[in-house]
Amino acid sequence: MAIDPPSFYSASSFSRRPFLKRPFESAQTDHYHIAKRARLDQWLDNLVQTRRHIRMSRQTPRLPPTPPQSLVSTEHSIGPSVAVASSADYAGTRTVRSSGTASECSVKSTKRLVEQTQYRRLHLGSANIYHGTQSNQAVDDVAKRMLVPRSSPQPSCNELNMSRLSQLEFSATEAQIQEYYRRHILPERYGAVQRVDQQCMPHVLPSVPLPLSKPIPDSAYGLNLSDVEASIERQIREVGGVTNAQGDVAYTFVTIEFKGDSGTLSTALNQCLGDAAACLIAVQRLNRELSEVFIEEVCFSISVTPALGFVHAMGCSEGRYEMVTVARHALGDYAQLLTFRRMVRNILDWGNDRSMKIIQALEHPSRSLVSISEAHSPALIDRQISTRRNSTPAPLHMTQPPCAV
Repeated sequence: MAIDPPSFYSASSFSRRPFLKRPFESAQTDHYHIAKRARLDQWLDNLVQTRRHIRMSRQTPRLPPTPPQSLVSTEHSIGPSVAVASSADYAGTRTVRSSGTASECSVKSTKRLVEQTQYRRLHLGSANIYHGTQSNQAVDDVAKRMLVPRSSPQPSCNELNMSRLSQLEFSATEAQIQEYYRRHILPERYGAVQRVDQQCMPHVLPSVPLPLSKPIPDSAYGLNLSDVEASIERQIREVGGVTNAQGDVAYTFVTIEFKGDSGTLSTALNQCLGDAAACLIAVQRLNRELSEVFIEEVCFSISVTPALGFVHAMGCSEGRYEMVTVARHALGDYAQLLTFRRMVRNILDWGNDRSMKIIQALEHPSRSLVSISEAHSPALIDRQISTRRNSTPAPLHMTQPPCAV
């Protein structure tokens, strides 16, 4: 829109009005000059406002940047290509991979993938990973063993530093929660198993059209490969049993997720679902390779907040990975904290026995392992798993832990 200047601004207007050459000749000419200057100022203000309006109307809404292709991984261990969200989904700032309108993208870009409301129902549900209330018989049998009392002496309130825990119950960051439980509840070594912290797990989740966050548990326990023979370690690596980024832990059986004041139980549960599913798939692949031994296809995951602790167990039935919550603890209470600690130690005992069973099965590869081509035969897999599941498993001696409590 063009704005014409007032007529007095033209050159002809100066020639017709001699008073403009002598603006202070009389009071009448002074008043006339002031009025003209006011009109000129108003015209300049209108011009500036018009140009500002045109500049703002030409601006397009700013959309979130498109993520680079390097952030989307297509590595897989089973099934076709799977889109897995990178470790950027667990960092402070994250990029949204879903398409949508500008308003949708602006909202989703402020949240991690696991924090989104529909992640559990749409993303995990499309991969047949669920959180339910009914578990299969294998999960029930293992979960009951985790509640067995222990004969070892329990630590006192001072040894557990209950005063510090009481302070964390009302206000605590995630780092403070991790520091307390790793010092008082979660040992670094326990028999043949090792604890690893903040290490991503391999891409073994099922292939789904929607992206799944890469499992990066805050802490996890698995078989320590530095304590096994080189031949057994080579077999474990060949069948894809390594379950951490550094490659020194195999067949993780329990993961732990911590949340501080800024975290939510819903986000912790979503992370536990992905962690447990990745652990369980690794064990399933091992059972496809074993010919005479069957490893229990159960994995645990624990979520801890400043005041609460949840113990979950996952099993698989007919391709459906379902996790149930088997115990809830108010960690601010000394008695319930001891119960929680006892359950964690029972899980470590069970995982240590399972790790030793894996080592014994791999010590005789000619007797325990079948060839790779035969192992992937569906008929042979179904026959082996049916035979091993119908056999009576050897009892686990949990009353005498493999190491000091």
